[in-house]
Amino acid sequence: MVQVADSKTAEPPRYRVVARTSSRAGLPSGSHDCAWMVRAAMVAFAGVVMLACSPTPDGAAGAADTSTADTLAADTLAADTLAADTFAADTGATINITPNLSHDLIRLDLTLDLSTNKGVAHWKVMPAFTGGSVTFEVGGLSDITVLGSPSYQHSGKLLHVSLPATDFTPSLMISYTFKRYDAMIGLMNAGSSVTWPRHCSNLFPCHSAPSEGFSYTLKVKGLAKGDVAVFASEVTARVPSYAVALAIGAYSYHKVGETQSGLELGVWLRPDQLGTDGKLDLPGIVDWPKAVSWLEATLGPYPYGKQLAAVTVPWGPMAYGGLEMHPIYHVSDLAIGDLAVHCHESAHGWFGNGVRIACWEDLVLSEGVADYLMVRAMAAAKGEQVMQPMFAAMEKSVAAKAGTQKDVVVWQSTCDEIDVEASGVSAKITYHKGALFLRAVAQQVGVAKLDAALGVFVKTHLGNAVRFSALLDVIAAETGFDPKPLAKTWLQSKGDPLAP
Repeated sequence: MVQVADSKTAEPPRYRVVARTSSRAGLPSGSHDCAWMVRAAMVAFAGVVMLACSPTPDGAAGAADTSTADTLAADTLAADTLAADTFAADTGATINITPNLSHDLIRLDLTLDLSTNKGVAHWKVMPAFTGGSVTFEVGGLSDITVLGSPSYQHSGKLLHVSLPATDFTPSLMISYTFKRYDAMIGLMNAGSSVTWPRHCSNLFPCHSAPSEGFSYTLKVKGLAKGDVAVFASEVTARVPSYAVALAIGAYSYHKVGETQSGLELGVWLRPDQLGTDGKLDLPGIVDWPKAVSWLEATLGPYPYGKQLAAVTVPWGPMAYGGLEMHPIYHVSDLAIGDLAVHCHESAHGWFGNGVRIACWEDLVLSEGVADYLMVRAMAAAKGEQVMQPMFAAMEKSVAAKAGTQKDVVVWQSTCDEIDVEASGVSAKITYHKGALFLRAVAQQVGVAKLDAALGVFVKTHLGNAVRFSALLDVIAAETGFDPKPLAKTWLQSKGDPLAP
């Protein structure tokens, strides 16, 4: 995760490339408005829309095939948007619908038009066999209309939608207008989206609870000339709401390497971040494939397909780190060449995204474990000698916070009752105490046994949302050692456990 002033703001076939021309009118003769959708079997690795293609003379070879499925899907969505606008005129009854933020969401098909700041969210939700409702958070959205429901009610920051009594999966289409922000709370004017932790409702109707998990597709329209949008166009594995993301800029893709399993690793960079020859020049991350190879060997196959990438984003001079939007996570410009950051964010493919946290109080299951895995992956890439100084830096960080306002209980028994940012739980102390807790466990059972237990945990809970206590149970079952006393010391108490 990105750290700003010590707080978080923060398979087969290979992918194929399909070019398609835009259906927008008014393009000058001899030019093409192109979109490149890069798809994989499980995950469409990056939907990249490019509006500045090399000009092709009229009638020349190389014009895109506008009859592709991608084009048809985009045309259908455009028609749906018009239907929603028509439907709005027929909606007007004032109704009272029981709020229900717990109704499960299954799949999101999202279209964003950047030229108009309009969005269309097709949500498939669990059937309501006897009728009922689903509530969406829509805090930053306006001009909301809904198709597919007998009635709906927009009340403040919530949208309540009634559901028909049916055995079939209801499909709701919500059209809306979104805003852009200077702050890291939605789609930023600087060109990337940040919706962690609870800001998804500034980009699309959602449930911001970290336990919510769904598959999704994303289509992006209306880019300015010369811009490229980098995003996962389809993710079939379940992800939390904050993982739906995009970055906009003059990006190009550069392969870094492959893991031992064949997982491709790459980065999306802007021209000013390339070497003088226009090629990749990030010597600090050449060992990234070694690190991720270790993660795969320890935790199992990467959950989001055969490609993993990072895209650099301009978060400003105070932001250092990344955000875990797998399979394309975001990294600040300052940190794009830092192997440790890539190890941490890569680990979130298994902890945080692959296995979601059940409550914000369980953030240590995501961030603390990712920091521990960061150290272990760095050791696999650079040698065991890197572990001691990395853990020593964490010890120093925890000691410096002891007795201050930053000294918080990082794992609490409540569920979604805290403000994860205002409480201080999202700050570095959770990362570092979580990692040092796992090191303490490893000192009791051995590093290899703990590694094995972490792998069993992922295999058992992948795709689900669980509490941190589930990890303690797996460690106990797999190693015969009860980690709960250490958890109480490190995670459920303030202070520095290593203080004399």
